Amino acid sequence: MAYRSLSGLASEPAAKQVQALQLCFSRETLNIVENLGLTNAQKKDQAQITAALKAHVDGQINETVER
Repeated sequence: MAYRSLSGLASEPAAKQVQALQLCFSRETLNIVENLGLTNAQKKDQAQITAALKAHVDGQINETVER
């Protein structure tokens, strides 16, 4: 969030914010985002993309650590 504010992205259109966010993702992360089941409207909002991605990552259990 700090980067968005300091870089001026916060005042840019939503489409530009999403494009900047996607540039930070690896191919694997982009694939995960595409398969999160987001609607087209959600895919146009960087806050919803990051929230869904965070929920995906937080929802995974590392079995090795759990043992």
